[in-house]
Amino acid sequence: MRLPRRRQRIALHASGALTSNALAALGEHGFSLASLHPLVSVSDAASGARNLRGAFYCLEGEARALRQARKLVRALGGQSFSVAARDKSLYHAAAVITSGHTVALFSLATMLLARCGLSDTRSRRVLLPLLASTLANLAAHAPEEALTGTFARADLTTVRKHLAALQTAGMRDAISVYALLGERSLQLTARRRDKFDQSILDEIARLLRRALNSSLTG
Repeated sequence: MRLPRRRQRIALHASGALTSNALAALGEHGFSLASLHPLVSVSDAASGARNLRGAFYCLEGEARALRQARKLVRALGGQSFSVAARDKSLYHAAAVITSGHTVALFSLATMLLARCGLSDTRSRRVLLPLLASTLANLAAHAPEEALTGTFARADLTTVRKHLAALQTAGMRDAISVYALLGERSLQLTARRRDKFDQSILDEIARLLRRALNSSLTG
């Protein structure tokens, strides 16, 4: 195979999990290497292709390849940012938590509504506007101010009711998720402008830790 002239040798891949080093074999032939990962959710080819326009792209790699990658991003009407190779897995974990884990959480929420008698289709229909309003809040505010509901109010009584209901339903995975994310929500609550009695926050934290330990060992 005839290789392109050295100044034209650019190789890019679009993996979010792998660094540009995945193309190291081409690097040995004079290619400049980079990764160019679109930060969009792709569940099917048609909508995925449309979503590539105007997206954010995470870039990592060598300077010459990065210059070409930025040109590609601009041609797609997108924006780019860069991370070091050592941080690529941490970056990708953030993407998975934001996208994939949100889908998993949504699925868990629909299961809870199924216990309330709603069909899967109806559950998705009634929860999607709630999710959309949360995204709108996040677009307008920092996470601690976008947080609403039980943990934003430091509502100890309601947390107890939630955990009791999940325990009665026998949903240990839901208890684990509720407790872990509840602890994170408490950290956000502690940073809010409207301050709460620290003893209440501490009691909620203890309650969540007990619930988590019980769900993991029970």
